[in-house]
Amino acid sequence: MNSFIHAVSSSAWTETLAQSLLHSLWQATVIGLVFLLLQKNIAPSKCAIRYRAGLFSLLAILFCWLGTFSILNQSQQQSTQPIPVEQTSPTVVKQNPSLSVEQAQQSPAAPAIEPASNEHIETAHQTVVQPAQPPRPEKVSRETVFIVGWSIGVVVMTIRLFLALAVTGRHRRKAVLIQEPDLLDRLQNLSALQGIKKKIRFAVTHTLKNPGVIGIIKPMVLIPVSMMTGLSAADLEAVVAHELAHIRRHDYLFNLLQMVVETLFFFNPAVWWISHRIRMEREACCDAAAIQATGRKLEYAQVLLRAFGPATAPVVAFSSGKKADAKERLLRIVQPHRKMDVRIGSLRLLLLLVLTAASLVALAKTGELAVQTITKIMTPKERIEKLQELAKRDQPEDNYIHYVEENGSKITISGQFILPEGDMAPDVIRYSVYSRNLEYGFNANKDLTFSGKIPESPNINIFAYAEGYAPFYSETFHPGNGQAIDNLRLELEHGFTTSLQVVDPDGVPLPNIEVEWFWAFIQNNGWSSISEAVKKTTDSNGTVSVENGSEHPVKISINAPGFQPLEHQDFTLAKDHPQIITLQKGLTQKFKVIAQSTGEPISGAEIFQRSKRNSTVNKGYGNEGLLLGATDKNGTATLETLENDTVYGLTVKADGYNPFEIDEFSPSNQVITVSLANESVIKGTIIGNLSRLRNQYFDGKYQLVAYYHTSKWKDGRQESSPSRVAPIEIRNGTGYFEIRGLNGDEITINPVGTQKNVTFTIDPSQEKEVTINIDDDLRTWESGRIVEFDFVTPEGLPRANGSCFLWYQTKEAKENGDTSWYGMEFAVSNGTGRVSIPAPSYIRIGVKELAGYWMESEGYKAPDQLIEEGDTPFRISYILNSSSGGIFGKLLTVDGNPIDRMSMHIIPIYNGPTFGDEDLTTEGIRKMEEINKIRSIVQDYERHFSNGTFSYSSLPLSQAYKIVANSDNTLLVSDPITLDEQNPIQEITLQCKPLQSIRGTLSMPDGSPCSNMQVDFECEIEDTLFSIGLGDVNTDTNGCFIFEGLNSHSDLQYTLSIDPGDGWQPISAEVKPGDVLSYTLKKGLSLEGKVTDAKTGLPLKDVIVGLAKIADLDPEKQIDVQTDSNGCFSFSTLSSEQYILGVISQTNYYIITSPKPTTLPPQIHPVYSNMNTTIIGGVDEYIELTVQATNFPSFQP
Repeated sequence: MNSFIHAVSSSAWTETLAQSLLHSLWQATVIGLVFLLLQKNIAPSKCAIRYRAGLFSLLAILFCWLGTFSILNQSQQQSTQPIPVEQTSPTVVKQNPSLSVEQAQQSPAAPAIEPASNEHIETAHQTVVQPAQPPRPEKVSRETVFIVGWSIGVVVMTIRLFLALAVTGRHRRKAVLIQEPDLLDRLQNLSALQGIKKKIRFAVTHTLKNPGVIGIIKPMVLIPVSMMTGLSAADLEAVVAHELAHIRRHDYLFNLLQMVVETLFFFNPAVWWISHRIRMEREACCDAAAIQATGRKLEYAQVLLRAFGPATAPVVAFSSGKKADAKERLLRIVQPHRKMDVRIGSLRLLLLLVLTAASLVALAKTGELAVQTITKIMTPKERIEKLQELAKRDQPEDNYIHYVEENGSKITISGQFILPEGDMAPDVIRYSVYSRNLEYGFNANKDLTFSGKIPESPNINIFAYAEGYAPFYSETFHPGNGQAIDNLRLELEHGFTTSLQVVDPDGVPLPNIEVEWFWAFIQNNGWSSISEAVKKTTDSNGTVSVENGSEHPVKISINAPGFQPLEHQDFTLAKDHPQIITLQKGLTQKFKVIAQSTGEPISGAEIFQRSKRNSTVNKGYGNEGLLLGATDKNGTATLETLENDTVYGLTVKADGYNPFEIDEFSPSNQVITVSLANESVIKGTIIGNLSRLRNQYFDGKYQLVAYYHTSKWKDGRQESSPSRVAPIEIRNGTGYFEIRGLNGDEITINPVGTQKNVTFTIDPSQEKEVTINIDDDLRTWESGRIVEFDFVTPEGLPRANGSCFLWYQTKEAKENGDTSWYGMEFAVSNGTGRVSIPAPSYIRIGVKELAGYWMESEGYKAPDQLIEEGDTPFRISYILNSSSGGIFGKLLTVDGNPIDRMSMHIIPIYNGPTFGDEDLTTEGIRKMEEINKIRSIVQDYERHFSNGTFSYSSLPLSQAYKIVANSDNTLLVSDPITLDEQNPIQEITLQCKPLQSIRGTLSMPDGSPCSNMQVDFECEIEDTLFSIGLGDVNTDTNGCFIFEGLNSHSDLQYTLSIDPGDGWQPISAEVKPGDVLSYTLKKGLSLEGKVTDAKTGLPLKDVIVGLAKIADLDPEKQIDVQTDSNGCFSFSTLSSEQYILGVISQTNYYIITSPKPTTLPPQIHPVYSNMNTTIIGGVDEYIELTVQATNFPSFQP
């Protein structure tokens, strides 16, 4: 202890830390009084705002303390700089290192106020070094005593925190997962209705009397046994809804952080009072969420009243469990507008005032130092002005486009989206601004802020949509001339849940009917969608559920066989009852489809609705649209969903024939005959540098494709079909594609990855061969111009690489009032890009992928630049800024050649413990949350690049990553790449080593080959949470298997697994490239047993018995079987190793009473906490599991 006190007293931080902690007393008092005023003036019904104010208050105390410590520490460093010996008073301390600062100040030889003379210095020095003098006892300063006491308190509070975490682990281990499908489905649906995307585990516990939530990454809802048996299903859902609200709001994590603050400021009464109020408001928020989810306010209050009692261990929810708190919660539910009497206790207030006064007296001297230090810190305005000065000094002056909008022509709309308390920011928030019947679409920033510019308009509306939220409709704004609409706070809400029911004219429900809906903005000239479309199929009662509902009109579409379609019809949904939708019987029309060449009927011909026109609808689909029917073997088809007084346009298609279009027809009693001509074919060849071709996702996989569309002249104008896709096959360095069944006069083809567009005439019923040279990349125009871009990057950083989009609009089209813009992608290499456009045209540029660089947030649009006609390239330069990190590079074969079209992944590195590991700490939890956030930002999904190059941009700094590329079984992985402020952008090269293989044989126990057995193969990446399945192969007739094309790297961990099925032991092993393996199947050892009720001795059927190998406790490898009608179970795939065995009910909680439960290892995964009997695989004895069953519906003793 003495050594610890000496270490504290000699530390340079002791005085600073003590003073900053004393400062926190008066700071917390001021913040607490402000929070008290907010509590008294904010209505209790606005619990989310009250809760947020509490969190901000607690954070303000923490940051004030940190800021004070930083200021005082900086002052101390400035005041303790080495000073020459010639100086007077400070040298008293320098000359005698054995004296503390306080001793030196109080020593008679060194007065604290008067400068010490040289004589004094000599005397002091001699006094210490004379051996005859006994050493003077060291006096401990007040700061040292304070810090020692504070350290002891922090240690005690830290032990409290970890004990709380340990108790939660005990509850997790004692809980039993709910397996009953119906109950589990209801609970999972309730979770989905609250907007929770992650999978929630629900478990029953006997160690708690109140429900609770455990876990952050893999949360678990714990339900007491008494509630499972004593509450109705509706009441149980209300209780679970409350706990799910804790999960949705991430309360478990916030409460852990709250306890950390309590640990640091355990001595501060204001902190404890604020923390108590935060917990009260947190519970009120979850009560409100539960009532909103169930719609049963009074019933929920009754459940809360009955259920409240002393929890066995309140640390599960970290709640106080005080009856006064329960009373406040009940009053806020039944009397939401009643003003709450929030006060600070007299004793606590007195203690707070005394401590505050004492701290102010003790810190009177410190305040002067703090003020002196603050005046030396540069203000934000000064810092920004300095940066602007540097940018202006270093900016070249020749021909740069600056991002300044035309004065008076546009207005700015800006603000921030506000989410319900505790919600994480959604991936995308899309918002639209409507002005003069035009729509301008934007995406909000990651921090929920937004800013956009639109043309001036007297009336402006804003609408927004994000997944999991109701659509947002703003009021109508009326800005003045050039006036900005700023500082908006747009609140997103989850909306309500309701349902739709589809019935026929007689009111009979229609099951298995697809219903589509979305919310829209109704304008004078039509409507425009706000939200994404949702599609669901009606159940046996003809109903579908609608989540995130809004009181605004919703557009509903239904296409049902035999009924007239419902297309974008407006409905206003209600919260308390379903919306009934009645469909009308459809009109019929018969068709006959024959071959033009032979007159024979064509079976399987499909008839599509291409357009429809009546008094309310004028819709065109292009060449393909809604499928109305298909011909039978006689070439006849009957359309049954047609409408009254409607003119249709149809397209008839059949394999081997060209499509045929019917421009106009109305339903009648006559049979319509359609003759189809034999299909025309275009066989194409692609030559040039084929590495420039790009992959697209088509027909379930990524492959090289070409886009094409047809066009024809009608009534003096050209009509084009939608774009279609033709796969490209590479053979001997040449690309081949084939297009069949064309309808029109011309076809335009664009190989993806190039800007080459070629147009050919279509010869009906004939085969045409065409050749496309993609090296001639720039499109040719009758009057055009090449535009060259130079992307200027900060000095010392790599040049930009990637691709950009160019949008253009011809000058003629703009003058004629055409608002259409046309886009094209162009490559950026080493900071330059090149594209050809028609001239004269206006252009805009938008970034698609420039590693590590950004332009303007709104797509980086400069003022529209006019490109006139000219013979020389028009050159434009852009200055790029680097606000994030980026990684780009290339993939090379063993010989150094580019590897084309590999699948790419970028993965943040994480090598710490995860949930279920015994060494997981609070810091580990925080790090896991950080990694999950980074993974969402970098979007860890599969991407595809070509030309052997790749690039990733906008990567968070101060983080390490790995790049993984794979094609079939070949994986390339980079070494860790750390991005920071000094190295925000890095270029790497991934080069494959000589590829190897893994060979093996699989034999039966008698030595004969085991043929046609599936062998699975996967790979995990070291120090990440990422793994990839590499597929499977089957053994041949000789029992042999081989995985080829494997790259050897220390970070690639390959695993082979074989599951032979019942009666055989599975095989799983870590392998490495180059291995030659040999496996022999082993007969599985059996284990048989019976499950009986402890009370009656009768068997229990339909009970799940789980088994897991202790040496490899992997949830994916757990074996489950179900008892039969006699309560019997059997396993047949075991080895002679040790297993844990347990009983898992589908609906209820079981306690094994025989055989005696076994104590499991401390590091066991929580999923096995209900499996508490240890056995050896293959034992001959018959295992009888006696359990105590509770309210098991299928068992009637």
